[in-house]
Amino acid sequence: MIQRIQSVWLLLACLVFVAMFFLPVLSTQAGNTTYHFYTIGISATENGSVPAGQKTEVSAGLVVANVILALLCFGNIFRFRNRRTQKRICLATIVLSFFFIGSCAVVAQDLPGGLEGAVYGPGAFCPAIAVLLNILAIRGINKDEKLIRSADRLR
Repeated sequence: MIQRIQSVWLLLACLVFVAMFFLPVLSTQAGNTTYHFYTIGISATENGSVPAGQKTEVSAGLVVANVILALLCFGNIFRFRNRRTQKRICLATIVLSFFFIGSCAVVAQDLPGGLEGAVYGPGAFCPAIAVLLNILAIRGINKDEKLIRSADRLR
């Protein structure tokens, strides 16, 4: 049942978490410097270019959490033989996604200039999209279970 629809939803959720590495979660401006917050860290640009000596601050916890969530979604595709475990991993991914959202909010508060006046980027909506895709995967898993139960009754 690797060709089932939940495999598509889980692959899309994995791709959404991978896209978070490249999409800015939010941007804020303090003076002439614009700070961009990604899950891989915070970068600062001054008048459109990176100033000399200014490095990106890396938030290792968010990077690890993002990788774990992407791997959970991808690895869950191959758990198609055990639908119960697949459903549990989807639920765990949803719960971990909410913790990931909270962690991003805590790290983003440390941006210079704070969150007031911050512009949310596409990366801010990625965890919510991944949660929705995991819910759709659970729905597909439930449909598979119902189909198997009805086929067992016919025997």
